[in-house]
Amino acid sequence: RKAGKSQEALDMYLEMRREGITRDIITYTSILKACESSRKHGLAMTILEHIIEDGMEIKIECYRTAISTCQRAGNLNRGLSTLKKLWLKNPPTREVSVAVVTFLSKLKKSRDANSLMQWLEKQGLE
Repeated sequence: RKAGKSQEALDMYLEMRREGITRDIITYTSILKACESSRKHGLAMTILEHIIEDGMEIKIECYRTAISTCQRAGNLNRGLSTLKKLWLKNPPTREVSVAVVTFLSKLKKSRDANSLMQWLEKQGLE
């Protein structure tokens, strides 16, 4: 039943985009949670790009949900790769990068957290 509601929310989001209906950060947060429930990691990372395209700042909760979605779907590496590409175009604030690294650590992904931290430093984004 939960999967049905998630799919319904995702369908509604896609319809909103097709119809040109304005989305806000609350809409995006809800859609990311639907992605997490249905383990649609690719769509979750695309949603982050859509937030930027719509001229909004990606909230920490949105990053956490997108990363959690990738991790639950068994595609954390792909998610982090996409995140890095996104951050090269739209650098995160220090608060965001620290929150993402901390969240990875809480997921017991210390190696990924350390790797991301080193990458951020190398890019001058830490």
